[in-house]
Amino acid sequence: MPSFRYEARDRAGATVTGTITAQNRGHALVLLREQGLAVDALVDARQQARRQTASWGQGPLYPLWPIAVGHVALFFDQLGRLLSAGVTPYEAFTALQERIGGRLRRVAREGAETFSRGGSVSTHLERYPRFFPPHIVAIFRAGERSGQFAEACREIVTQCETEQKTRRFVTLLKLYLAFIGIPAIFIPSFPRIISKSVLFDPNRTTAPATLAEVYEYLRPGLQEYNHHVVHDILPWLLLAYVLVKVAAVVLHLPAMAAVRDRLALYMPIVGMHTRKAAVARFGRVLELMQRAGAPLGDGIREAARATGNTLVAERVTGPAAALDQGGRVSDVLRASGIFSPSQISLLATAEQTGTLEDALAQLAERARADREQFLKGAGLGGCMGTFIIAALITLFAAAAGWQAIYEQIYQVMDSPAWQP
Repeated sequence: MPSFRYEARDRAGATVTGTITAQNRGHALVLLREQGLAVDALVDARQQARRQTASWGQGPLYPLWPIAVGHVALFFDQLGRLLSAGVTPYEAFTALQERIGGRLRRVAREGAETFSRGGSVSTHLERYPRFFPPHIVAIFRAGERSGQFAEACREIVTQCETEQKTRRFVTLLKLYLAFIGIPAIFIPSFPRIISKSVLFDPNRTTAPATLAEVYEYLRPGLQEYNHHVVHDILPWLLLAYVLVKVAAVVLHLPAMAAVRDRLALYMPIVGMHTRKAAVARFGRVLELMQRAGAPLGDGIREAARATGNTLVAERVTGPAAALDQGGRVSDVLRASGIFSPSQISLLATAEQTGTLEDALAQLAERARADREQFLKGAGLGGCMGTFIIAALITLFAAAAGWQAIYEQIYQVMDSPAWQP
């Protein structure tokens, strides 16, 4: 459901600004008038953010050299400490210029220039969608609305640390797969060396005595193997590497967001990880919105945007309209099809007992712990499966190689030169 930024006047004539979620522009006007506001300006938030997006560092090739997650975590850790100490956004971003390096330093410098004329931090962060994904901006906006800057920044830092652990784990898994997979690619071709080599000369009655003689016997096979590697194996490996990089760039294009989110939600293993991450973010942001006293419907919609997956957000915000007619949160989340029965049961009990905030915090922590446990299990299963496949390939290759050796031995033993 689209969001609209508005500037309006209340009954007392005071200027009011904010964001409202509605089906379309006309629906947004009706909702604002029902609140007693006279609308002066109403713009589509997504289109406005697209127009205000920074012109540097946001190109399609950004996925090839992204900002490290640890640097983003440091940025929000320092920002949260400064804002929670009562420092103005202008002073905070001015101080960050001296403490943050790289591209984030320019973000801080441009922020200081922006806040010298006023403005919100979340609006400034939206100008850099490549550096700060929508779920990070949504988490910060929830803290901004509730006045809990420090807690929102801590949540972002926790999200970044979890993401950093995930990426580190994936990197180690890639190294392991490379350590196992590369030999599995090259070893099956080793029998070419044996089959093209003349290990035993029937006209000789003595075995090779020097390394040079051994190399002479193996040289035809080595030449054949090198030709096979250079012309048959390496081009395919290079093509696979290029396709992976191209896919990373294409899938991260704004126009491919729906496709990317759908793949992330329905792919095996990846889909389970995406759901757990979405539930953790949702619970944490909704908890912040509840503490801020925001209407439950607005909190649900803001938390849905914080999941980081547009498909999940649509499934949650669609049934959220029932909250305006007195519906229950557990019913809305059950209709979304994203949350498990145990999670819905937890929230339903919390609604009856009036402990929704505590239940949301518990939901977020459980989902985060389940996510980490799931990653460990998936990684262990992937390592074991890859090892078994590589071992089988190596065994078959070794059997083929020894068979080629035995065939040449039998040929030599049957030759007249080796008969007694």
